Amino acid sequence: SGDRFDVDLTSHIDRAARYRIRFAGIHGEPVEVQWIELLESGDSSPHLIDREKRRKDAFLVSVPELGTTVVVRGRVLGAIAGRILLRREP
Repeated sequence: SGDRFDVDLTSHIDRAARYRIRFAGIHGEPVEVQWIELLESGDSSPHLIDREKRRKDAFLVSVPELGTTVVVRGRVLGAIAGRILLRREP
């Protein structure tokens, strides 16, 4: 079971870089991402996303160039509602 998500991150990406995305319960509940897929311009791009070590809720995403759409989709467990936090890595 779990809840599916499908989120377009394109408008939040301001440059080609590596980004960290983390899934968080709205009230701080733990979240586990059962599966995730990154789509770049509609094509599955598994080589551009990696689970962060020792985390069930965080991933590192590489965006090689601007001008493409970047969508993440998958399934989460653990929270009735939540948010996705996106941060460009230094």
